[in-house]
Amino acid sequence: MSVKIKVKPCKGFSPKKPDGSKLAEEGEFVVPSTFWGRRIRFGEVEICEDKKAKPAPKPAPKKEVKKKEVKKETKAIKPKTKKKESRK
Repeated sequence: MSVKIKVKPCKGFSPKKPDGSKLAEEGEFVVPSTFWGRRIRFGEVEICEDKKAKPAPKPAPKKEVKKKEVKKETKAIKPKTKKKESRK
Protein backbone atom coordinates (compact mmCIF):
# COMPACT_ATOMS: atom_id res chain seq x y z
CA MET A 1 0.00 0.00 0.00
CA SER A 2 1.47 3.33 -1.01
CA VAL A 3 1.11 6.45 1.09
CA LYS A 4 -1.19 9.08 -0.38
CA ILE A 5 -1.83 12.73 0.40
CA LYS A 6 -4.91 14.81 -0.33
CA VAL A 7 -4.32 17.92 -2.39
CA LYS A 8 -6.77 20.53 -3.60
CA PRO A 9 -6.31 23.49 -5.93
CA CYS A 10 -5.59 26.90 -4.41
CA LYS A 11 -8.00 29.72 -5.17
CA GLY A 12 -7.69 30.89 -8.77
CA PHE A 13 -5.84 27.80 -10.04
CA SER A 14 -7.03 24.74 -11.93
CA PRO A 15 -3.90 22.55 -12.12
CA LYS A 16 -3.69 19.44 -14.22
CA LYS A 17 -2.63 16.01 -13.03
CA PRO A 18 0.30 14.21 -14.69
CA ASP A 19 -2.15 12.34 -16.95
CA GLY A 20 -3.55 15.65 -18.28
CA SER A 21 -6.92 15.66 -16.52
CA LYS A 22 -7.88 18.50 -14.17
CA LEU A 23 -7.64 18.17 -10.40
CA ALA A 24 -11.07 18.10 -8.73
CA GLU A 25 -12.05 21.30 -6.83
CA GLU A 26 -12.81 19.33 -3.64
CA GLY A 27 -9.36 17.71 -3.81
CA GLU A 28 -8.06 14.25 -4.57
CA PHE A 29 -5.76 11.67 -3.02
CA VAL A 30 -2.47 11.44 -4.91
CA VAL A 31 0.84 9.65 -4.45
CA PRO A 32 3.51 12.17 -3.35
CA SER A 33 6.03 12.82 -6.13
CA THR A 34 8.25 15.56 -7.47
CA PHE A 35 5.37 16.65 -9.72
CA TRP A 36 3.12 17.39 -6.74
CA GLY A 37 6.02 18.84 -4.76
CA ARG A 38 6.49 21.47 -7.48
CA ARG A 39 2.76 22.25 -7.56
CA ILE A 40 2.82 22.75 -3.77
CA ARG A 41 5.95 24.95 -3.87
CA PHE A 42 4.55 27.12 -6.68
CA GLY A 43 1.31 27.60 -4.72
CA GLU A 44 -0.97 25.92 -7.25
CA VAL A 45 -2.20 23.25 -4.82
CA GLU A 46 -2.30 22.82 -1.07
CA ILE A 47 -2.25 19.75 1.15
CA CYS A 48 -5.56 19.06 2.88
CA GLU A 49 -5.93 17.15 6.10
CA ASP A 50 -8.66 14.59 5.75
CA LYS A 51 -10.16 12.85 8.76
CA LYS A 52 -10.23 9.58 6.80
CA ALA A 53 -6.54 9.73 5.94
CA LYS A 54 -4.27 7.51 7.96
CA PRO A 55 -1.02 8.91 9.32
CA ALA A 56 2.17 7.62 7.78
CA PRO A 57 3.70 4.70 9.69
CA LYS A 58 6.62 5.52 11.97
CA PRO A 59 9.98 4.19 10.85
CA ALA A 60 11.44 1.28 12.81
CA PRO A 61 14.06 2.25 15.39
CA LYS A 62 17.60 1.89 14.17
CA LYS A 63 19.78 -0.75 15.76
CA GLU A 64 23.08 0.33 17.19
CA VAL A 65 25.98 -1.47 15.61
CA LYS A 66 29.01 -2.02 17.79
CA LYS A 67 32.24 -1.34 16.03
CA LYS A 68 35.22 -3.50 16.71
CA GLU A 69 38.29 -1.75 17.91
CA VAL A 70 41.08 -2.01 15.43
CA LYS A 71 44.64 -1.53 16.53
CA LYS A 72 46.68 0.33 14.03
CA GLU A 73 50.39 -0.06 13.99
CA THR A 74 52.27 2.79 12.52
CA LYS A 75 55.65 2.27 11.02
CA ALA A 76 58.01 4.89 9.86
CA ILE A 77 58.02 4.58 6.12
CA LYS A 78 61.00 6.00 4.32
CA PRO A 79 60.41 7.02 0.75
CA LYS A 80 62.49 5.17 -1.77
CA THR A 81 64.67 7.55 -3.65
CA LYS A 82 66.97 6.79 -6.49
CA LYS A 83 70.21 8.60 -6.85
CA LYS A 84 70.43 10.44 -10.09
CA GLU A 85 73.48 9.66 -12.10
CA SER A 86 75.13 12.63 -13.56
CA ARG A 87 76.09 12.40 -17.21
CA LYS A 88 79.23 14.07 -18.35
